[in-house]
Amino acid sequence: MVGAVADASGTVDLVELQKKRKELADQLRKCETQIHQLETQYLEMANPQGNALRGYEGLLSSTSAAAAAEKKGATFRGEDRIFSGSSTTGRGGGGGA
Repeated sequence: MVGAVADASGTVDLVELQKKRKELADQLRKCETQIHQLETQYLEMANPQGNALRGYEGLLSSTSAAAAAEKKGATFRGEDRIFSGSSTTGRGGGGGA
């Protein structure tokens, strides 16, 4: 195993590997949490008529009054979460952490 810690007899130190696995799992969890927070921040601030996730067609066809009304009650859907939703271990990936 590349990069594995071995003792004098050449066997892999299971305790060290478990410790490394836990560290990596913690790093992954922190990274996914940060991605989810930044994605939420973007979705809350993005214009509902047009943004990088939904496209800009609605922005071109909307009137300013309709845009203001839609922005006031703007919400985002679970399928708008393309980044945190693509994780196999995160909140939207279905893998469970």
